[in-house]
Amino acid sequence: METFKSYPLGVAMSSKTNPTTGGAARRFGVFLLGGLVLLLTGCLGDSSDSTAPGNGDPPPVTGLFQETPFSPTWGHLGAFAGALECAACHKATPNVPDVMWYEGKDVSPFTDWRHTMMANAFADPYFQAKMLSETDVLPHLAGVIEDKCLTCHAPMGRTHAIHTGAIDETGGLYRFETALEGMHAREGVSCTLCHQIQPGGTGNIPALGTGGSFTGGFRIEPGLRAIYGPYDDPRGNAMQMNVNYDPTYGPHMGTSAHCATCHTLFTPVVSVNDRELTGDEFPEQTAYLEWQNSVFSRGDTTRQCQDCHMPVPSDEYRTKIATLNGSAPPGGWPERGPFNYHAMVGGNTYLLTLFREFREVLGLLDTTEAGFQNKIDETRAFLESRAADLEIAAVTQADSVLEIPVRITNKAGHKLPTGFPSRRMWLHLRVLDAAEQAVFESGAVDAYGRLAVDAAHTHPACLSRHEWTDPFDISTCYEPHRDVIDDPTQVAIYESVMGDVNGDITYVLLFADHYLKDNRIPPRGYERGFDLGEGLGVADGGITGIFGVPENDADFSPDFPSQGSGQDVVRYRVDTAGRTGPFHVEARLMFQSVRPSFVASLHGTDNPRVDRFQKMYEMVPPASVVLAEAEVEIP
Repeated sequence: METFKSYPLGVAMSSKTNPTTGGAARRFGVFLLGGLVLLLTGCLGDSSDSTAPGNGDPPPVTGLFQETPFSPTWGHLGAFAGALECAACHKATPNVPDVMWYEGKDVSPFTDWRHTMMANAFADPYFQAKMLSETDVLPHLAGVIEDKCLTCHAPMGRTHAIHTGAIDETGGLYRFETALEGMHAREGVSCTLCHQIQPGGTGNIPALGTGGSFTGGFRIEPGLRAIYGPYDDPRGNAMQMNVNYDPTYGPHMGTSAHCATCHTLFTPVVSVNDRELTGDEFPEQTAYLEWQNSVFSRGDTTRQCQDCHMPVPSDEYRTKIATLNGSAPPGGWPERGPFNYHAMVGGNTYLLTLFREFREVLGLLDTTEAGFQNKIDETRAFLESRAADLEIAAVTQADSVLEIPVRITNKAGHKLPTGFPSRRMWLHLRVLDAAEQAVFESGAVDAYGRLAVDAAHTHPACLSRHEWTDPFDISTCYEPHRDVIDDPTQVAIYESVMGDVNGDITYVLLFADHYLKDNRIPPRGYERGFDLGEGLGVADGGITGIFGVPENDADFSPDFPSQGSGQDVVRYRVDTAGRTGPFHVEARLMFQSVRPSFVASLHGTDNPRVDRFQKMYEMVPPASVVLAEAEVEIP
């Protein structure tokens, strides 16, 4: 059983801030005036990763769109209840120190959930900007786009609209403006959404983990009012009396299939030629299918999503799972375990940072800076300890040239990185001589989170190929997969790059038809011929395939002996002629959840929410997370 023993739970927010991520509102002098944020003065400090040449200073920031405050006291609506209704019993209190506390930390579900990406799925400024950018490019499909996105970003809003007949489940479209008006929609992925999802497999409800349940295909029965949980023989009277729900044993709550419904997403393909739907679908993210094709879905090595992303305080920890409206629960209530901490940690320290810095602008007045800082710290610790290992293997030398093999091992149960295509991972390698002067450096970023290669990747023809009529070589729009690096301008970047029906690069999600490049490192146990089932084909057939990796790169996820190793080796060849050793080699595996080209490619900049995110990005650039490090001395 996975634990969070190494996670810094409850860490108080430091008065010191990272110069590229912290204190934006204070440094820029943000004042609210008539719904407008006026940015009076301020400048960004240096970054610890500022060794790469810059691409020019970002333009000055002039204002931010102000959301109306979210109100968590909306109570009950149809099948749903606000998280505060659940918090009455499922939030720890000092009055009951032996319930949902662990080593002085509040580990109750409500406290853990409130500052997660799940709780703030609708408020996410990047999500809103990207969705509205898509509708700007394809206005005639705005309803289709918004309905697709809001299925999982405002699931209570859309599901309630189906239950009440406001939209038809088979053809109705749930719109963004409607979601903005409902506090139940703005609460994101909340308690009574997840805990009412049906296991399926009977009647016309698809079983979780099957194709019909993907892309937000979950089902909630409005009249059932069953709150599913992982413990058998639940005590029900208190919940029935307080909130009119029936606690029900649901083993599906602890399975990866439960998460798969929104973390396996296929988007409709639109032809860039006529702007109409082709009838095909594009695998926007496939974390569940990647997990299925790994050692973590099989045998003794099985791990569910919850084991890593919702770990337990310790293997031995047991607790009563509720108070009685803040008072001690009855003595007959059992202590339960394993008790999964609702950390819901993932890979997005950057957006959590934006929530922390701009919580008032985003209308999140019921949150705290300290709460988001705690979640940032947890997420960073999770990434640093659980994502990958990095090793510098045996270094060889021929004349003055060092060959430095750097091995990455994916420790996750899915591709690394996984999720939305804006994410990227890369190697930063530096070689120093005896005088501590750089002999070679590849993969450094500047103070704004940009690699030197990003200058070429953000060329207008790369960002909006569908609007560019002149001939253009799209191979300059992204870095090819690197097996050998002998020039500091080359970088080993692990990412997915979307292509349209014409084979051109695209950043418009609905224009995406296939991947031009997907060299994200597969999980351990990945089989290229693995049958994904239900007509999805084999792993390497397109859905979870590897693209853009030359066949002669034998080090990329090689078999061990019959399943993928979850590894890649990059060989650096460094000429040390004229330099004096010993040489010091430093390698770092870096991660970024929003790469610059995805922000630069946003359309609809006259939309206040698109404009707002771009300005947030300028104010608080995406500082890179170090996933793993290695170093070695070469005599």
